[in-house]
Amino acid sequence: MGWYLHRVASGSEGYEYNSGLASWIRLIINDVDTGVYLSVEQRDKKFLENRGIYLDGETWLYKVSDIGNSDLKVGGPENSLTYDVLCYQPFQEQNEGCTTPPNEIFTEELNEYINMRGLLTLGAITTFTSNPDAIFSHGKNFYYADFLSDMKRLYFPWDLDSDMGGGGSDNIYQSTSEYSSILLEVPEFRSFYSQIMNELICGPLSQENLFTFMDVLEPILSESIYNDQNNQIEGSIDEHFDNRRQWLSDRIESVKSQIEGYIECEMNNDCGSGDMNTDSVLNVLDIVNLVNVVLSGGSDECIGDMNGDGILNVLDVVALVNAVLNGNE
Repeated sequence: MGWYLHRVASGSEGYEYNSGLASWIRLIINDVDTGVYLSVEQRDKKFLENRGIYLDGETWLYKVSDIGNSDLKVGGPENSLTYDVLCYQPFQEQNEGCTTPPNEIFTEELNEYINMRGLLTLGAITTFTSNPDAIFSHGKNFYYADFLSDMKRLYFPWDLDSDMGGGGSDNIYQSTSEYSSILLEVPEFRSFYSQIMNELICGPLSQENLFTFMDVLEPILSESIYNDQNNQIEGSIDEHFDNRRQWLSDRIESVKSQIEGYIECEMNNDCGSGDMNTDSVLNVLDIVNLVNVVLSGGSDECIGDMNGDGILNVLDVVALVNAVLNGNE
């Protein structure tokens, strides 16, 4: 679920770039069911190449698995220019020869060298999931890529096993991480962070979108989880999914109440109706039309965006099928 949140936030409301893919597998070894595992796209050279952002000798990829420790994984042997420029907190440990500059210079440098929407989106989603071991809560467990060209530093999520565990701060602006305490003290970045969180809650992280995903996931995944002797789930699988839905619903309301300058989510009356053939009737013809649009890779068909996340995929088809079965007009 945590990886899904980052994936759907790869659109215009969030990263504005593909932050990574993940799925699940049921692993069978010699006819023995060893359980359900996450299959997460590794952050490496191939990861960058698949996104068209790797150029030999001009690309660096760092892993931050511990506070203030950027481990160079791709590129080198010398560090990137951006790494050397951003030698101060929160990006590196306190250095007597390189202190965090005043806000004006700090803001100018970060906007020049970093895709700040991506960085703040990473912080927003891990804060939304109340992850106590992430960038805005603990200053670690993420990757970033630097480039010699004019492309700005990009941030990618990693290690989400603490998502939705309730161990992080409930306050979306406060934590013990230098990343949040320093960045969110800058008015421009704090306002941008609030805007991003607002747009995520009204789009990719809306209750309708997340519940639709879980409605698709539950019947497919439940049997595999049930057969996994290592699943660590207390109670029934149904109860577990219901508890996750309740957690998400409560978290959405909590985050909404905290967003500074929160703007109520507005539905576009021209979007999400599902009336693909514009005959004012929802039926199987609309479902067929939407399936064809999804299969053809269509991304600008506003009418078929049933969950309002700006992306046409199988979740919209499921939502339309439900609408037709329920007799919605």
